[in-house]
Amino acid sequence: MMSADKIQDPLYFIAIVPPDPIADAVKAVKEDMAVRFSSKAALRSPAHITLHMPFRWPDKKLENLHFVLNNLAESTVPIPIQLNQFGAFVPRVIYVAVEENLLLEQLQKNLLRVSRQQLGIFNGDYKDRAFHPHMTVAFRDLKPRNFKLAWEEYESKPFSFNFTCDAISLLKHDGKEWRVYKSFAMANPTI
Repeated sequence: MMSADKIQDPLYFIAIVPPDPIADAVKAVKEDMAVRFSSKAALRSPAHITLHMPFRWPDKKLENLHFVLNNLAESTVPIPIQLNQFGAFVPRVIYVAVEENLLLEQLQKNLLRVSRQQLGIFNGDYKDRAFHPHMTVAFRDLKPRNFKLAWEEYESKPFSFNFTCDAISLLKHDGKEWRVYKSFAMANPTI
């Protein structure tokens, strides 16, 4: 059984958050999923690419978490990201697809390594699945019938954006939804 202290530790996850024009486009798709296909759960977080799944972290150790994430970000050059079309994890998840990207994969591996070695966080990824970067637009509450209807429409729907990822973001759950808590700037390649 968990102690009361552990239950009260805030919940965080680490992600890449796109700039506003792209975030707004992804949010519009999430809103369409909510209105037309009754899937509202994805609206509880901003558009993002998860790098490290949720974990609990005590406030008294927050400075150490910030230090490690800042060091990782400062040692990483900005990464070009290409979003292209939609994808699905049948039977409940629809997402904006992120094109394969070796720099992004390396960032995620480095993050998992420092999370384990320097922070003692060991739940960085799903043990049975490889890293598959994406931006979820419908999931958990998308019923199978609505998944089929939504996927028939979104499977071939155009959606294409690119941006340069220049920060790693720490998101915090406020009891109702996820919010960007702090972002850590990546290395400036012009220096």
